[in-house]
Amino acid sequence: MISGLYCSYSETAILIQLLYQNLAGHDTDYACQELKEDAYFCQLLETNKVASQPTLSRFFSRATEETVEALRQINFELIQIFLQFHQIDNLIIDVDSTHFTTYGKQEGSDYNAHYRATGECTISCVNAKKE
Repeated sequence: MISGLYCSYSETAILIQLLYQNLAGHDTDYACQELKEDAYFCQLLETNKVASQPTLSRFFSRATEETVEALRQINFELIQIFLQFHQIDNLIIDVDSTHFTTYGKQEGSDYNAHYRATGECTISCVNAKKE
């Protein structure tokens, strides 16, 4: 164990890590504990190191309404670029949930009263308009 080691991350580096975590299917900040052992994931990051859960928590606590609005605007602009690139005039997204029954103590699994079963409820989005 190395004591006194300090690594600082830019806001951009943390945001990119969070985006990659989400794209990899890890939607919680504590997923970084598992991802820091993943050599491929570390190579994606500019620091080659995964920011810790406390670092991610501090990042979230610094976020203001202006931060959220700026991220919303970036997301909107990226969607516009995507739609223009693919020449899509109308986009209809079908959002649906699917229940998967689980057994044992799997992470993310919980009781679903609607299905009267323990499992995961995933959400999928598809382009409902096929051209």
